[in-house]
Amino acid sequence: MQTLDPDARVAQITFNETLQAEIRFTDGREVVWSGPLAAELRESVQAAVRRGFARRRPGSSGPNSIAN
Repeated sequence: MQTLDPDARVAQITFNETLQAEIRFTDGREVVWSGPLAAELRESVQAAVRRGFARRRPGSSGPNSIAN
């Protein structure tokens, strides 16, 4: 079982072609969300980017990679 870092933050979110959200944390954990939860997360992240609270990963080729 992996020890969870209570201070870990989201390092990167990538939305893949199958509309899954691949989430990487600063402590090295990775999780994958799919379905309605991933779709809702994508909408929230896109809104955060528009408002300047998140940014796209440098060199990303499209709207699928978001880094904090």
